[in-house]
Amino acid sequence: MKLTRFLVIVALLGSLAPLVPTAAAQDDGPVVQHTDIGWHGDYYATKDLTGAVVLSRTEREINFDWGTGAPGPGAPADRFSARWNRTYDFEGGNYRFTVVVDDGFRLYVDGRLILDKWKDQSATTYTADIGLVGGHHTVVAEYYENTGGAVAKLSWRRLTELGVEVIVDELSEGFTWGGPTRGRREAQIGWVGHIFYTRNARTVSENWGKWTPILPTASNYQVYAHIPSRYAGSRSVRYRIFHNGVRNDKIVNQSWYSNQWVSLGTYYFDAANDGTEFVIVYDNTGETYLSKYIAFDAVKFVKR
Repeated sequence: MKLTRFLVIVALLGSLAPLVPTAAAQDDGPVVQHTDIGWHGDYYATKDLTGAVVLSRTEREINFDWGTGAPGPGAPADRFSARWNRTYDFEGGNYRFTVVVDDGFRLYVDGRLILDKWKDQSATTYTADIGLVGGHHTVVAEYYENTGGAVAKLSWRRLTELGVEVIVDELSEGFTWGGPTRGRREAQIGWVGHIFYTRNARTVSENWGKWTPILPTASNYQVYAHIPSRYAGSRSVRYRIFHNGVRNDKIVNQSWYSNQWVSLGTYYFDAANDGTEFVIVYDNTGETYLSKYIAFDAVKFVKR
């Protein structure tokens, strides 16, 4: 009887815990509540996490906008850095981590670098997607402030069940653009209401886009490309799929599709997540130079 009352009290207290703020605006999955004891944070009076720790404390969340002030007693207002770490019990699934930062930020999950924006910048939002099996995972966040305003915010959201799909859109950390940005255009259409597009080259590539997933386990994955309703007129877009040391090519006539997921085939991925497995599209289609648009939207990987 006493044990039953204790469990009921604990459950009620847990239900009163406040939600962790998230930067995601769309309803793309349940918001995760961070219910463990929080982050262990160490602060340094240098920009590169070196020297003596000048401030150490437990923090329930990383949700700071210090403005031009210092993060706490003993720490300077400018040219400081911080490292936070925690071990959290995740439900299995595909997660999106969202960071808002001014200036630099790095994010690791289980020792794997999933976001690297270590540079001076005004407050900017970034996302990184990763699949996690259920259980405890270690998250480490690193931050530095140079001068001026100081912002460091981190949240995460479970998108889908594990093994359903891993999506890399063109705005996520897993997407890389190659070539001059003057040749890249943007439109508010596509999978998340945004795409990049460019006109085609003929024989020599001038621009390219690469989607690099973080996959939870080695397995066969069916790969899909999302084709938007406009700016996708090329009849000969070559998607190159690199997986488990092998390359496969799939030619897609983008003009045939409108707001559709198009299968590129099913392939075995070793899920080493070391940057060697990805999908890449070059703009050289063999068509008359600058005659067609090529769209760069989301790519998804579905475990089979």
